[in-house]
Amino acid sequence: VFTTQDWIVNDDISADDIHAAGFITAGGTTFGNEWANSASQPNNWLTRKDYVDFHRQAATGVIQAFSYDAALIDGAAGDDYNESVYYMDGDLVLYADSVDSANSKNYTITVKGENFNSLTDEDGAPLTIEAAIWFENGSLSITSADHNFSVVDDNTITFELGYDDVDGIAACTSGKVRPTLALGSETYGMQMTGLHFFLEIEEAEE
Repeated sequence: VFTTQDWIVNDDISADDIHAAGFITAGGTTFGNEWANSASQPNNWLTRKDYVDFHRQAATGVIQAFSYDAALIDGAAGDDYNESVYYMDGDLVLYADSVDSANSKNYTITVKGENFNSLTDEDGAPLTIEAAIWFENGSLSITSADHNFSVVDDNTITFELGYDDVDGIAACTSGKVRPTLALGSETYGMQMTGLHFFLEIEEAEE
């Protein structure tokens, strides 16, 4: 059968080869409506491209964070502190005495990874990635403008972090904390990246 007109089939169709110069659609307009499944349809069931792309992305485009680095924010140093990043036994130190007076932050954190721009919803539409730092007794959203959160590209995220941010969640004025970075979407689910921030918070000196 050869036709140059639109062709709508409401029953089964069987062919060795199907060629189309235009579009071939199958199923409904949203996932979960007339989609193929292994329980009731054969493996060669015609399936929408955006459905396939979404599940391929879920399998191969998973958000991953590998490492982070810190840079002191301009102005985040008092008379007793040089313009540098401080580490104590490998922990990034957040000094209460050394914060930027404009926004109460110590450092700009740069996270390196992959697929930061690959997040999509169930219809394949792009989603803006959200981020949070999870502690044992709470979490801190860092997506807000207060943290100057930015997805720079598919491999880089930056945000600002300060002593008050961590002290407010960890409920201690001095000590070590090991929060974990979570990325994703509040609507579609946050994923723990496995990337831990090794932080040492130091209270203000008398």
